[in-house]
Amino acid sequence: MISTRSLDAAVQRRIWVICEGKHEQSGALECLIRRIMPAATACEFVFESWKNPRGVKRRFRASPKGDGVFKKLIAALIDASELQYDGVVCVIDCDRDPGRVQSVDRAQYDETFAMARAFGVAIETFDACFLADEKSLSSTLRCNVDMQKDPESNRDAKQTVRDLRDASGIDLGLAECYANLAEVADLSIMAQRCPKGFAVWRKRVEQL
Repeated sequence: MISTRSLDAAVQRRIWVICEGKHEQSGALECLIRRIMPAATACEFVFESWKNPRGVKRRFRASPKGDGVFKKLIAALIDASELQYDGVVCVIDCDRDPGRVQSVDRAQYDETFAMARAFGVAIETFDACFLADEKSLSSTLRCNVDMQKDPESNRDAKQTVRDLRDASGIDLGLAECYANLAEVADLSIMAQRCPKGFAVWRKRVEQL
C-alpha cells in the first residue's frame, strides 16, 4: 500500500500529517508519531491543518458517497497521491460526535486508493491521552499528580491539563507541555487508558 517511490531506500518517505489544533502540529504529535512509527527516522513529516490541508482557498474534491468527514479524508488521499506523498496520518477530535469515528473508520479501510494511511479519532480530544499517564505528568510538571479519571470521558481535557500545569507553578507553555509529555509518556499506558481513541490510532501508525 505504499507508493513505488517509497521503496527506494535512498529516498525518504514523505508523510502528510493532517491535524486540528496548533498544539498537535509538529511538537507533540510529531514526537508521538516518531515514537510509534517504524523507521520514522527515514521519514519527512509535513504538517497541515484539518480545516484547510491545501491552504486558505482549498476546496475538497467531490465524492459520490459518504458524509463530510469521509469525503474530506478520501480527498486527502487523492491529493496525497498527486503531491507524491507516501502516506497520510490524520487525527481529529471526536468532540462528542460518534459519527466521526464511523466516518474515519470507513476512510481507513476504503480500498479505492492504495495509499498508506493512519486515520484516527481522539476521544474526546487530542489532549485526553496526555492525562492517561500520571507519572509523565508528575515528571513534566515537577510535582505529584494523581491518576486522572477516565481520560476519554473528560469533555475538556485541555482545561484539565492547563489546570494541572497552573497548580504546579511551573513556567511552561501549553504547547511545550504537550511536547514534553509526548517525549516521556508511557505509550502502553496511554493505549490502555484510551482504548477507543489513542490505542486504535497507535496501531494504525505502527502499520504504516
